[in-house]
Parts: sequence; C-alpha cells; structure tokens
Amino acid sequence: SADLGLVLPDLKGQLLRGDLSASGNLEAVELRGQWQARLPEVGDSLVQAELKLSRDRLQLQQLRVTQKATGAELELTGTVDQLQQIPRVALQGQWHNLGYPLQGNVLVRSSKGQVQVQGTLTDYQLLMDAALSGPDIPAGQWHLQARGGEQGLSPFSLTGEALGGQLQAEGQVSWLPQVSWQLALNTQQLNPGVHWPEWPASLDINARVSGALSDKQPLQVTAELQRLSGTLRGESLEGSAHLELQGSELQIQRLKLLAAGAKLQADGVLGELE
Repeated sequence: SADLGLVLPDLKGQLLRGDLSASGNLEAVELRGQWQARLPEVGDSLVQAELKLSRDRLQLQQLRVTQKATGAELELTGTVDQLQQIPRVALQGQWHNLGYPLQGNVLVRSSKGQVQVQGTLTDYQLLMDAALSGPDIPAGQWHLQARGGEQGLSPFSLTGEALGGQLQAEGQVSWLPQVSWQLALNTQQLNPGVHWPEWPASLDINARVSGALSDKQPLQVTAELQRLSGTLRGESLEGSAHLELQGSELQIQRLKLLAAGAKLQADGVLGELE
C-alpha cells in the first residue's frame, strides 16, 4: 500500500492498495496493476490498468475505474504517440451508470455513453454519444461532434432526442480569452409536458443566440427567435422576437406572440434585472 499524499498533498492519508507487475526491456515496458483506493470525491473505487510504454508511445490497453457504491464504471483505451514532441492521442472511452457529482445527490446521470478523441491539445476531433437525465434534466439521447483546440470548440454540432422531439445546436463555443458563444438552435415537435406534465405542447423553434462573459464586462446575450410555432396546452402558438441583454438591462427590440387567437406585441427596455 502507499499514501497518495506522497504524490498529491491534498490526498494525504488516503491509501492506495493493490498489485503492480512489470516486464520488458530498455525499449518497452509493460505494466499491469489493480488497486483499491478511497478518494474524497469518488469514494471506494477499484482501478485496473494495463499499458505498454515505449520511448515515443504509450499504448493504453485498458484503464478501468469502478465506483463500488454505485457500480459506475469508466473504461479508457487507446494510444498516445509522439511523447517526445507534441503528443497525439487516439483515445476511446465508454461508461455505465455514471453520475455527477460522483457522491451524494446526483444532478446529472448518464446510464451509458462513449467518447472518442483524436489529435493534439491544439487541434483535436471529438465524438460523443450519451444518455443523459436528472431531476431537472429531461431524459434524452445526445450526440456531440466537434473540432476543438485550447481556446474552444469550433465548429460543433449537438443533436438530441428528448421531450418527445428533436433538438439541434450548431456553432462555436470559446473559453479563452473569454467565454463566448454563437449558436443556431432548432427544435421539432418539442413537448415539455414529457418532463413537466403541466406544460403539454408541440413546439418547433428556430433561433440564434450569441453572447460573451468576462471579468471585464457584464454578461452580454443577443437572442433572435426567428420562428416559434406549434401548440401549448392545446392552444395554437406562433411568435418571433429579438432580445438583447447587457448586464442587468434587457432590451426588447421586437416581441410578437399569437396565442389562442390573442395577439401580443412589445418593445422597450427592462432595467436592473436580478
């Protein structure tokens, strides 16, 4: 056994127990191991690993982490090449019964999913399929395809089947030098009543949303609702809108709604929103 605090000071007193075997020569080493550990955010877990390390390549034949209390399991395989230059990865992962946070009340749960990452830290391709649900998250199946780098994802495409309909988001998201986004959103036959029974509906939506957030300026969001159509609680619903949020001030440049034969039009400014 070993004290994980020898590697990570925050884990002082947390023991890692298990076995490790090694074989090979000066050109390559193969490692196999199985350990049990108790981590603050994970709890009692079993870690199994099998890998081969050479001068310029790491082959991950298996890395499996199992959380004992929940049976949640994460498995990773693949390769990392060009270790002495700019590392290039080709990794595949899959999971079952994964929740967040890993202990306590779960806010997001994924019964199963898989992910693939290929490329370098500055230029990579990302594919992910996941089943997601939660107390405030409608159950759905989601697929993400993106090209990413150190500063964000551009472009990306997210599609989902949830709330009895289909959702799609395309665009780009950045986290450096500031958080910003430009998205095109579309839904077909969306029914919030699947998750919130008091709001039965069938909604088609086309919208564009952009925004930014940084330490130097307040939240900025521009939303263009190009088309809203369908039914809500058995009544017809149509509409469009253009809204801009600058910090605590909401500018309604255009708002048109036609619901159950009643028509609403509005524009103006709402300040000091909290």
